[in-house]
Amino acid sequence: TNRLQYRDKISNTVGQVVDAYLSLVQAKMNSDIQKQNLKQEKNQFWVAKKKLQAGQIAPSDYRQQQATYLRDRLQYTKQTQSLDDQYQALIKVLGLSPASRLQTPRVLRMSRLQVSVPSRSVAVETALRNNVSYQTTLIGLRGLQREVIKARDALKWELDATYTHNFNAQSTTYVKTASGQLVPIKTQAPGENTGSLSLDIPINNLSAKKDLVTARINYEMGKLKLRQAKRDLVQKVVDDYRKLTSDKLQLRMDVQSVHLQKKVLQDALLKYTYGKTSSFEVSSIRQNTLTQQQSYVSDQMQYFQDLNKVHQDMGDYLGVWHIKLRY
Repeated sequence: TNRLQYRDKISNTVGQVVDAYLSLVQAKMNSDIQKQNLKQEKNQFWVAKKKLQAGQIAPSDYRQQQATYLRDRLQYTKQTQSLDDQYQALIKVLGLSPASRLQTPRVLRMSRLQVSVPSRSVAVETALRNNVSYQTTLIGLRGLQREVIKARDALKWELDATYTHNFNAQSTTYVKTASGQLVPIKTQAPGENTGSLSLDIPINNLSAKKDLVTARINYEMGKLKLRQAKRDLVQKVVDDYRKLTSDKLQLRMDVQSVHLQKKVLQDALLKYTYGKTSSFEVSSIRQNTLTQQQSYVSDQMQYFQDLNKVHQDMGDYLGVWHIKLRY
C-alpha cells in the first residue's frame, strides 16, 4: 500500500508539471497568433490612414479601423501578461527560481509528444492491473479476507505440545500449599526428557463468534466495494477514451475550418484593397479567424490533456514519461 501511495503521489506531481507546461505552451501559441493578427491589423490601419488622406474612405471608417487596432493592441498586451503568468506557474511547480529562464516551443505538435494511444480494450485491462485506487481497494479486500480466516481460526480446537530436556543436575519441582509449605511434586534427573500436551476447546465462545460474524460482514461489504470500484474505473476509462476519440475528430474539423477561414480573410483583404468592402467587415472576418485559430490551439491542448487522463486511468503514467521509481 505504501508503494502504491508513493507512486500515486509522484504521478500526481508529474501530472501537475505536464498541465502547467501545456498551459504555458497554449499561452505562447495564442500570444504568437495575437502578435501576427496585430501586425496585420496595423498594416490595415496604415492603409486606411492613406486612403483617408486620399479621400477614398470616410472619417467614420478610419475611426472604426483605429478603434479595432487599439482593441487588438490591448488584447495582445493581456495575452502577453497571461503568458508571463503561465511561465511563473510552471517555474513554481518545478521548484525553480523566479529568475530562471526556460525555452518553450512555439508550436506543440502531436508527433513531438511520444505518448501512444492504446486501444480501448488494452486501456481497460491495463487500468484494472495498474490503477492505484483500484489496487488499493483490492489490497484492502485481501486484508478483510485475512480477518475472516483469523476469526475462524479462533473458534478451532487448539492443541499445544511442550517438550523439555534437563541438561543440568537433578531438578525438583515444588508446589506451595495453603499453609505455605513447599511440597515436591516432580523430580527430573539429568538428561531426562519430559513432554506435555494441552488441549483448548472453545465452548460457546460468544465473543469469538461475534468477531467471526463481523469479519464476514466486513468482507462481503469489501467485495461489494471492489465490484463498484471496478465498474467506476471501467466506466471512467471508457468515458475518457470516448472523449479522446471525439477530440481527434474535432482537431480534423479545426484544421479544415482554420484553412477555409484564412481563405475568406484573404478574399476580404483583396476586396478591401479595391474598395469593394468596408474595413468593418474585414475586421470582423479577421476577428473570426483569430477566434478560430485560438479555438484550434485550445482543442490541441485539450487532446493532450485527455490523452494524459487516459494514461493516468491506466496507471502507466510514469512509464509514459520514462520515469522509474526506486523504493
